[in-house]
Amino acid sequence: MMRLSTHTLRIGIFVGLFSLLSGCAAIDRIGAGVRNVLDEFGGKGRPRGNATVSRTSGGTVIHENKLEAISWSVYPEAPKPGETVTSEIRLIAYAAGTDPMVDLTVNRTLVFDGEQLPFGRPHTERVPQGNSVLSWEFTLPSDADPGRYELITKIVLNGQSETLKSGFVVR
Repeated sequence: MMRLSTHTLRIGIFVGLFSLLSGCAAIDRIGAGVRNVLDEFGGKGRPRGNATVSRTSGGTVIHENKLEAISWSVYPEAPKPGETVTSEIRLIAYAAGTDPMVDLTVNRTLVFDGEQLPFGRPHTERVPQGNSVLSWEFTLPSDADPGRYELITKIVLNGQSETLKSGFVVR
């Protein structure tokens, strides 16, 4: 029977534990990476909204266009004349091709008392593929009439569109 010194045993235990812990850390990193990809792609290995993706040596190729609004809001809900109002839209956008960015056409309309008020021109916003937030601020005129207003935002991506309505009340 072979006898090992205490020193040799300690080194063996240390190396064994270090290997075990290193392996667990690597597995955790791999698991986190897989979770991030699955989260981004709706937990199904593909982007939410059924866009298909392939990975090549040249990068990621998106095969379909997809636009999906997740949430939208306007705050404060009861601004006073002269106050700043913020519109925030969370969305998922994918455009076919290899460009990591997506060009969205955004058009906003403000409706008060059934009348559409002039509110800027359609413009392009360039956002990264995947999850994005569109945030926009505007200041109410100091003589804004009290009442309920509705901000209508239309977002277009290669023929697909989302029309979102958010209301607020001027006091």
